[in-house]
Amino acid sequence: MGPPTKLTPQVQAGLLAALQAGHSIASAAELAGSCERTVHTWRERGQAGDAPEEFAQFAQALTRARAKARDILVAAAFADAVGGVEIQRTIRPDGTEEVRTTPRNGRLALELPARMHLDWRPVKAVEISGPQGGAVAVDHTPR
Repeated sequence: MGPPTKLTPQVQAGLLAALQAGHSIASAAELAGSCERTVHTWRERGQAGDAPEEFAQFAQALTRARAKARDILVAAAFADAVGGVEIQRTIRPDGTEEVRTTPRNGRLALELPARMHLDWRPVKAVEISGPQGGAVAVDHTPR
């Protein structure tokens, strides 16, 4: 039996809370008193077929925490795109109300998800051409 792991319940709780708040794994590890490489090692151990239960549960909890953070951020990005999120409500002396809301802004909705997950990243086409913009010669001769 090897030395005891540093994946204590306190470290795990700190990591998961930071991840759910939207921190990167590196930032969450630092906040929890660990390092990014160690967190990746724990996750990899948990994803192995013969993983100890402690690490398997950690890997699943880490995946759920990151998914929760994405869910919150995607909802915020779409709310920003649609606009109308209340930012101030004022009741005047005459009893009337003034409500200020955010304007529509699609920029956040496009940028934020692309930074979070590969599924949301834009796909860019790449074209390769030969000399003077011509075709690229391909040799199919067996070697």
